[in-house]
Amino acid sequence: MSLRFRDYFYFHPKERTALVFLLMLNCTLFALREGIEYYSLNIEEHSGLAEFPSFEHDMEASFSKLQEKSTLSDSPDKVEPIVLKKPLARQWTEVKDKAKIGLNNADREELEELPLIGPSRASEILKYRELLGGFYRLEQLLEVYTIDSSVYSVVHPFLEVRDSSWRKVNIDEVEFKSLLKHPYFDYPLVKSIFQLRDKGRLESLSQLKTLDLMNDSIYVKIEPYLFIEKP
Repeated sequence: MSLRFRDYFYFHPKERTALVFLLMLNCTLFALREGIEYYSLNIEEHSGLAEFPSFEHDMEASFSKLQEKSTLSDSPDKVEPIVLKKPLARQWTEVKDKAKIGLNNADREELEELPLIGPSRASEILKYRELLGGFYRLEQLLEVYTIDSSVYSVVHPFLEVRDSSWRKVNIDEVEFKSLLKHPYFDYPLVKSIFQLRDKGRLESLSQLKTLDLMNDSIYVKIEPYLFIEKP
């Protein structure tokens, strides 16, 4: 039995179904592969990954410049000196060469020029100086708000307290409220002083030592601010 050419293309219905399924599967896989390749190329174009060699070159150039700067800064003869601003430079050079400043005579500008004393601390010093009537020893600066031992150790070499440069009050004539404003005199102490004064005019400041509220530490603090006018 001879076969004709068209007989080679004759398929059983089940065979035709399998053939169509294999053809569709092949087309699907081909389309999927092409889609993945196109998507990958699109991502590289938009994210800049395609230009990564150029980016890497720029990074290497920048790093080389940083290394050059680092090498120059490490060289002793290339290091630039630190230049202080004028106020701070004056604090440590010009002020040091001048004569000491009178603590009770210094104005705001003079105080601000001192090491570690800016506008804020200068203001606090002036306020406390006014309340005290002046300082009779430099250590009283430690009683000023914001001035601790570290600040005092730096600033005190530039200062001095000149003789009788603080204000004194006549213990026999000072008013109650006026004496009470002084930082060293609290209400009980002022009251006891006036009770003693009511007994008669004081002849010596040492009479204050007889008060129950008085002790040596208090007396040493207040004595420089008091005087008695002898008849």
